[in-house]
Amino acid sequence: MGDPDRQSPTPPGRASDRFISVRNVAKRFGSFTAVDGVSLDIGKGELFALLGSSGCGKTTLLRMLAGFEQPSSGQIFIDGEDMAGIAPYHRPVNMMFQSYALFPHMTVEKNIGYGLKHERMAKSERDDRVAAMLDLVQLRDFARRHPHQLSGGQRQRVALARALAKQPKLLLLDEPLGALDKKLREQTQFEIANIQYETGITFVVVTHDQEEAMTLASRIAIMDRGAIRQLDTPKNVYEFPGSRFVASFIGSVNLFDGELVRIDGDFADVAVPDLGITLRALRRGDLRGKGRLTCAFRPEKVHMSRQKPDGMGNTIQGVVLDFGYFGKDSLYRIKMATQALVRVNATNDLRAGDDEIVATWEDEVYLSIDPKAIMIFEDEA
Repeated sequence: MGDPDRQSPTPPGRASDRFISVRNVAKRFGSFTAVDGVSLDIGKGELFALLGSSGCGKTTLLRMLAGFEQPSSGQIFIDGEDMAGIAPYHRPVNMMFQSYALFPHMTVEKNIGYGLKHERMAKSERDDRVAAMLDLVQLRDFARRHPHQLSGGQRQRVALARALAKQPKLLLLDEPLGALDKKLREQTQFEIANIQYETGITFVVVTHDQEEAMTLASRIAIMDRGAIRQLDTPKNVYEFPGSRFVASFIGSVNLFDGELVRIDGDFADVAVPDLGITLRALRRGDLRGKGRLTCAFRPEKVHMSRQKPDGMGNTIQGVVLDFGYFGKDSLYRIKMATQALVRVNATNDLRAGDDEIVATWEDEVYLSIDPKAIMIFEDEA
């Protein structure tokens, strides 16, 4: 299926390549607003993800792209055409549902070719298209099997092949990996990304799974209460979240309230009572210094040692309350003198059989955080 490291061929965020344009779209169901004034552009050939928890509006937005719901206000353009009033079956769009919705009485090849029955093409052309889809998803040897004779991952690939058979300009995927176990999800993520790369079709994926969105997409829109809270590349939403909400939603993070002490060039000093220290952090953007201030840092960005490090700032002392061993790494919870807890991820990079670990229960340890690894957020409206 190609190189799993390859990404979408479209550079993310190209304003000149607005294959999909969503303009101030809102969707209301009575007094409830499911989507609240969303605007975004998606490039042609991009693999784009809508990420958020249940009820955030991501599926409603996907259904409006498909034509199953109509916006209460705003406009949706696909390939330059206003979709207002255009029925789902007249849109250059196909959708792959979470349930896969395969026909149990049909073979794999008949499931894939079902949507082509009403297309104006010769039978030989339809057969060639089905064969090409079977090759794309590596299921040619399973063409005569029925869905109940396939694994979950194989059924998922049949559904994907059927959705791609009509060669839509846009493919919408609603929680495409939700029915798979963790190990199979990881494998299938790369398969989907490579199929998207090979076909060049624009994919929009809806998911609540952060790892899935980070692995699949070239860009992610994080939604909350019907609005987009941040739209950026996977790396940027993780390393440079734009708000306390995004920082806490993506990955694991330590969050502490603080008060701005001073600004010193590119750095800011923030007093953090729960840690009993004034943290120095790299300043990004302007700080008003009013309202609630939050210091945030990822557990894997914290260096932990049993000896106090020399010449390192942002060093605090604590005691190991507990830890969990996960094979490739361990998660520690360190209790401060103030009783606050700091989470630390330590990579288990010693060879098998070595008994030495960074720390164990009730050990006194020192935690050091690089100022560049500390994020500062002001009060959110």
